[in-house]
Amino acid sequence: MIIDTHAHVDVEAYDEDREAVIARARENGVQYMVNIGCDIESSYRSMELAEQYDFIYATAGIHPHDVKSINADTYAHLRQLLLHPKVIALGEIGLDFFKNYSPHDEQRTHFRKQIQLAREMNKPIIIHSRDASEEIIAILSEYYEKDATAHSGIFHCFSGDQELADKALQMGFYISFSGSVTFKKADGLRDVAKPVPADRLFAETDCPYLTPAPHRGKRNEPAYVNHTAEKLAEIRGLKIEDVQRTMALNFFELFGIGEKAQTGTVSYKIRNSLYL
Repeated sequence: MIIDTHAHVDVEAYDEDREAVIARARENGVQYMVNIGCDIESSYRSMELAEQYDFIYATAGIHPHDVKSINADTYAHLRQLLLHPKVIALGEIGLDFFKNYSPHDEQRTHFRKQIQLAREMNKPIIIHSRDASEEIIAILSEYYEKDATAHSGIFHCFSGDQELADKALQMGFYISFSGSVTFKKADGLRDVAKPVPADRLFAETDCPYLTPAPHRGKRNEPAYVNHTAEKLAEIRGLKIEDVQRTMALNFFELFGIGEKAQTGTVSYKIRNSLYL
């Protein structure tokens, strides 16, 4: 089972061939895809895609680039979107101090407000973090206990260091890697990906961005997600089938979507761990 946990097939880059892109995902074995909201408009588009296709799910949230556009109606829309049965998380949300499209204070304020909304509505969050690792962890620690047993959400397109990964894992988050982990000069990122526990690992495309090898230079799409999963399997010394299987189980554990092997009837070993 192949899952793309983070895609943006609603954007303009797919306006001319969206149906074909989605069909290729299915033809290439993508069992589930999560289309991500970045503002109110894209959140509604994501919801509409989820209504149209059984295997697509959606999120709703305001990206840190877009919090400057939040108005009096924004949170009412988010609440309404999050009530939809196929809107499975709040995101993507977070902090981006690299491009600085929104003032830092506004980013912090609305990151907190959206976390509060997610917890109120019992939804996982999808986190965007760029050049803001320390502040991301500081804010998350206000809401998520260290050594959390609850599933807090996903650090998407992870590009941080080992310290950030460790702190995120301690608070119950999953770590998702994009096609950037396949890049030639990404040895440091691969070093971080290698020890992430199997039960906290995801792959994503973040399409149309960050196209994995061997398709670099082309527009990214969900059909390519398995290249990232294959690289994660390679650097961990595992079979791709094992990585796909554990990611499918992780998807079920976080979102309740898919199937979980019945305890005691199916088991398999990955290195020193037994999965049921």
